[in-house]
Amino acid sequence: MPYETECPSCSGRGCDDCGGGGSLRLTGCPRRTIPRAAWEMLDAAELYEKGLPPEHGGTLDQAADFVRAARFVWNEEARCKRQLTGDR
Repeated sequence: MPYETECPSCSGRGCDDCGGGGSLRLTGCPRRTIPRAAWEMLDAAELYEKGLPPEHGGTLDQAADFVRAARFVWNEEARCKRQLTGDR
């Protein structure tokens, strides 16, 4: 069964990533389409949220790209939870 979701790149406004339609359509298992590095990032973001950063030290000791990616993951998780519960 296909699954359609708002394009995370443009928040539904339409862009090159979604072909201008504002949404992405999954027709197969996402585990087969999402690269291993993305799953590793999801795991790392979860651990970071629980206080276990990938590098020793605090937030300022982490790579800026990692911190941005973790925040993206957290925001997407929150958006998905709101969508599932009907909250906006």
